[in-house]
Amino acid sequence: MNSYKDYKIFISKRALKEIKSLPINIRQNHLKKIFQLRTDEIEALDIRKLQSVEDAYRIVAGDYRIVFKVFKDKIVIKIITDLHRKDVYKLIANLTTGLDLTKDLDLDVEKSKLLKN
Repeated sequence: MNSYKDYKIFISKRALKEIKSLPINIRQNHLKKIFQLRTDEIEALDIRKLQSVEDAYRIVAGDYRIVFKVFKDKIVIKIITDLHRKDVYKLIANLTTGLDLTKDLDLDVEKSKLLKN
């Protein structure tokens, strides 16, 4: 998989809330993996395409799954959810995967808030 160097990363309010609820050490690890999408280290991530949602993928992060969708026409990645593996696949089919820049948040802006305890 190629890196998404030029892509902006947005996050749904749902995923932001899920990440905020994680312990700080797990939160830091997940953010590192998310931002790794824009580096040459993307090959080290365990990324798989989801069959049920077009242009959607998941990253394995321990017992969690970070689900994201790629909008190639807008050069945007949207983080949809970040849940424990036992819960994430039940929800994927029901998640809104569209991109709404009036509701979705720029993760570059939110990152510093997420790294605080």
